[in-house]
Amino acid sequence: MSGETEKTYTANFTWYMFFSCFVAASGGALFGWDNGVTGGVVSMKGFLEKFFPDILTRETAQAGDLYCTYDDQRIQWFTSSLFLAGAITEISGTTARLNRKFGRKFVMFASGVMFEIGAILLAAAEHYVMLILGRVFLGIAISFASVSVPMYNSEMAPPQLRGRLSQLFQVILTFAILAAQVINIATEKLYPWGWRLSLGLAAVPATTLLLGGIFLDDTPNSLLERGHPERARRVLEKIRGTKDVDEEYADIVEKAELAKLVTNPWTLLLFHKKYR
Repeated sequence: MSGETEKTYTANFTWYMFFSCFVAASGGALFGWDNGVTGGVVSMKGFLEKFFPDILTRETAQAGDLYCTYDDQRIQWFTSSLFLAGAITEISGTTARLNRKFGRKFVMFASGVMFEIGAILLAAAEHYVMLILGRVFLGIAISFASVSVPMYNSEMAPPQLRGRLSQLFQVILTFAILAAQVINIATEKLYPWGWRLSLGLAAVPATTLLLGGIFLDDTPNSLLERGHPERARRVLEKIRGTKDVDEEYADIVEKAELAKLVTNPWTLLLFHKKYR
């Protein structure tokens, strides 16, 4: 309505709030690192010799024709298994249900654990099955992080900074792509094991997210949804730097009650006839 004014809350900038959002946003590095590192790894001679020697043979016979060189179903499964695992986790509603039942903090922690396992499997891979399993773990981790991190940051940030702090996820994701490309340039020279270092370094951002999932507070919204109103108010006062949070807290309580009315995740609606 034209007569309405935008609601504002009493909210100060606090370093704890910023630190929480920054640590959570390291989840963006998971997707960014994989995006940047995989393309370089699949072209490394040591990696191809170990898992895809036929590609090296074609590369020699068909110099310059990259389409024919990489026309290999096994390497395509290596690449796509991550995205398939992430999509299935997302569409099945698993990520949404975990966020609702256990909170954003728990899902971020689970994402860090999954990514650590995936990075270890890939870095230590001795056969093809380990590669696929590692990619599946990464796909699940990315699904968890891509939902929980933006939700966490948007709920922790004060309204006037919400857009900027939510975009930390995208900024760190993009920086991780660049970092992965630079690392690949260096590790390619470490024949024949450089690819292991490229894939294993994914554990660094995963560890940051893992520690954040242990030591950070969950969001007031999530705490209220799961029946912890007193803790939710304490966290809200902490991240806003003031005890004058009555108005914002009342609105969060109202939204939490509305959220409880949603019984089916939107992902399940995709399978209804009119949406298919």
